[in-house]
Amino acid sequence: MNIEQAKQIRLEDFLLSLGHLPVRHSGIKTWYYSPLRIERTPSFKVNTNRNLWYDYGLGKGGGIIELMMEMHHTRDISHILKLLVKQSPVSISMLSTTFRPLPSEPVFKNVEALPLSKPALLKYLAERCLDIAICQKYCREVHYSIKNKRYFAIGFPNRAGGYELRNPFYKGCMTPKDISIINTDDQQHECCVFEGFADFLSYLTFQQHNNSPFGSNSHQDFVVLNSVSNLRKAIPVLADYGSILTFLDNDKAGQDAHQRIATEYGDKVQNMSLFFPDFKDVNDFLCKSGR
Repeated sequence: MNIEQAKQIRLEDFLLSLGHLPVRHSGIKTWYYSPLRIERTPSFKVNTNRNLWYDYGLGKGGGIIELMMEMHHTRDISHILKLLVKQSPVSISMLSTTFRPLPSEPVFKNVEALPLSKPALLKYLAERCLDIAICQKYCREVHYSIKNKRYFAIGFPNRAGGYELRNPFYKGCMTPKDISIINTDDQQHECCVFEGFADFLSYLTFQQHNNSPFGSNSHQDFVVLNSVSNLRKAIPVLADYGSILTFLDNDKAGQDAHQRIATEYGDKVQNMSLFFPDFKDVNDFLCKSGR
């Protein structure tokens, strides 16, 4: 993929592939909650005619390359283009020399959710140091079609019936996008909050070890945000818990999300990322800790 091909990718399709849904439309303008930060009022605008975005909260805008630069905190064009090859919902072979809006149609068709068993997916999970039995308990193997081609991925279900999708070549979402809630008992007093499902599965993998750095506790509920942009949906869910443990990423977005929860619920919130300050997230901690 080159720069001109990248610019032809429709921003609406790209944002949808990452699980970001539009909040409202106004002519050629489509509004989203910003994929770059947490906000309560949607201030991320996409001009569908020009295929450009502008984030009023950041005071920044541009095309898809500038968006990827902000998302991945890099100015390396070569790296951005490689990421787009993996993440783009549009095949390179479909790109023409001029931008043409793609028809609005469901991205995923002929969806099947099966028990998780494909060797390629199990290998991917093992490479991320995750316990396979735990993954098979909480995940599904989702088969789907995009533009008449058949694919499969690990699917982590959310409360609205959508899935977070992962395989070695793809990271995205099958809408509707929402948080995931795992209730282990109606009487639980404590809830753990994770940014992504790999971190949730990593935590449970840690719990399989007697020397888990987080201690051993089998009496907890869990909320997986599936993106910090979903934080506003999780806030009311946490209201009834006496203790809230946040296992969010060690980056600005993750720590801003922790602070938002702490602002809402005060002293009953504990920042568990302090247990892995030198690692990006729980999964990175698991893979690099040698446990």
